[in-house]
Amino acid sequence: RQIICDIYALLYMENPDNTSVNIPSTVTTIAADAFESNMYNTLVLPAGIQSIGERAFANITSVKSITCLAESPIEINENVFPSSAFTKPLYVPVGSTGLYEVASGWSNFTNIIEIGELGNPIQFADPEIKRRCVKNYDVNGDGELSEGEALLVTSIKLHDSTSNSSNSSITSFDELGTYFTNLTSIDYYAFGEFRNMT
Repeated sequence: RQIICDIYALLYMENPDNTSVNIPSTVTTIAADAFESNMYNTLVLPAGIQSIGERAFANITSVKSITCLAESPIEINENVFPSSAFTKPLYVPVGSTGLYEVASGWSNFTNIIEIGELGNPIQFADPEIKRRCVKNYDVNGDGELSEGEALLVTSIKLHDSTSNSSNSSITSFDELGTYFTNLTSIDYYAFGEFRNMT
């Protein structure tokens, strides 16, 4: 459990404003009650995950999507995720839907979507905007933000308190109105210190 708690601390320290958690690809085991925060909107589990303990993500009641990159789902307890998550999109590798629909702990999800259905990657004009969007909203962990992933974003915040110098280097975010069309709110200080946007 200590290893997992250290990972949680590292993820938070890297970007305390982040609303997504992308478990590193080297992680194979997540202990019970590992993530106590409920602030995350998206969760990405690596392809090599082998074990997830009870209630590991039970408190992330605000989650809007979950991605599991494992082609064959591991067996998990039904209390790993909050019941509110079962109606949210569960993204899985292409060809894996049938396996997840009958797998223990995963069969509760009613909206299973294969990753190949997310559409084309967005071509961002500003590389720093792309980096932040990928960091916060890349649900399948491919290092790109697709048109489908942008549609999943309902609340946006791109201010990075760890990169104040790069905040002022951002000059455009024209993609906001084109692809992020399901936004319902813009968070406090979402574009803080973006002084050079045109």
